[in-house]
Amino acid sequence: MELYTCEECGKDSPNIKCNQCEGGDMKNNKDNQAVINQIMHVRRVEIEVVDIRRVVSDGSLKALADVMFGDSIIVKGFSVLMGKRGIFVAMPRKATKDGKWFDMIAPVNDEVKVEIETKIIEAYKDEVIK
Repeated sequence: MELYTCEECGKDSPNIKCNQCEGGDMKNNKDNQAVINQIMHVRRVEIEVVDIRRVVSDGSLKALADVMFGDSIIVKGFSVLMGKRGIFVAMPRKATKDGKWFDMIAPVNDEVKVEIETKIIEAYKDEVIK
């Protein structure tokens, strides 16, 4: 995660535009990057698939999974899908009133995304073998 510092108010943020003073210019703060990386590593959260439900159909949806983050939050509705290039995981999604879809959650980086996907696909394969 990169950290930026607002040149107007001095607030640190992972956002490119400052939310504090409504759009102040942000400057990449390389000095604090090592500290942030250490904090993110120390605050590593255990990821566990707590439920996987196979879906028997001819469609691309193969299973739904619920994942626990740490011992605090369970996120429901991860989809295991069969695509042209094999099995993949989609984040929980919701439709808006106008029919557009958006992800309900988003991993903070590729490392977390790969960890979530790996755990869900492993749980799915274990369920299929049963």
